[in-house]
Formats: sequence, C-alpha cells, structure tokens
Amino acid sequence: ASAEEGEERPPPPAPPGAAFTAGAGGSGLGGAGGGRGAELQEQYDALFEEASYLKRRCAQLERENARLEHGRRHTSKDKRQLLEKVAELEAALVAERRKRADMEEALATAYNATLRELVEAGAGRPNGAGASRAAAAKPTRPLKGTQRLRALASSPPP
Repeated sequence: ASAEEGEERPPPPAPPGAAFTAGAGGSGLGGAGGGRGAELQEQYDALFEEASYLKRRCAQLERENARLEHGRRHTSKDKRQLLEKVAELEAALVAERRKRADMEEALATAYNATLRELVEAGAGRPNGAGASRAAAAKPTRPLKGTQRLRALASSPPP
C-alpha cells in the first residue's frame, strides 16, 4: 500500500450553488464536525475560483486565436499584393534607370557635337581655336585645353 492510500481523499466538490450548511440530516459537514466542512468549503471555493479563472482564460485565448487567424488570412493577401507592388516598382526603377542612361548618352552626344562645332569654327581663325594672346605669340606650341578640345572633336561619341 502506498502513502496515498492511507490518506483520506476529499469527496468531489459539490455542484455550484450547493451550500455547506450546518444542518440535520447527517450530512457530516455541519454541526460538531464543522471543521472538516469548512476545510472542504475552502477547497471547493479555491477549485471553483480556479475553474472560473481557467474558463475566462480559455475564452480569452479563443478570442485571441480567432483574431490572429483573421489577421493571418488578410496578411497573406497583403503580402501577395506587396510582392506584386515591389515587382512593379522594381520594373519602373529599371525603366527610369534606362531612360536616365539614354538621356545622359544624348546629352554627351550633344555636348561633343557642340565642342566639335566650336573647334571647327575656331580652326578657320588664325592661331587655332581663338587662342589667347600668349598662345598667339607661340604658334608652335598649342594650348593644352585646345588639344583636348581637338581630341574630343575628332573622337566618336561614347
């Protein structure tokens, strides 16, 4: 026999609303044996309070679970929509970058054409491309800037 068998186990708790009263009828809970009845009442009250708490907690968790499931269903849609929006924005970004590169290329072409025209227009003048007086005094040695302009004018656009 184990130690648990030697101990008395309290009877199952009374249904809610049942009162432990000191009365006749030999209930064994009231009257002279009121100490045992009070102990059982305390145990019952504690268990009833715990059961009430657990019922409230269960209802709270069910509500939270329903809220999370509802949110999850709508979040998956939103994630798909967000992924589609990200893909759309990335495509727009690539198109903008391509457009920017085309515009830079057109600008470089126009800039080089303008420089070429300036160099060609200056080639008809004496002493190169309208060089300064110092450059005019030394016609055998052109300016470095003029050399760059001529190299740009003769090279194809990038």
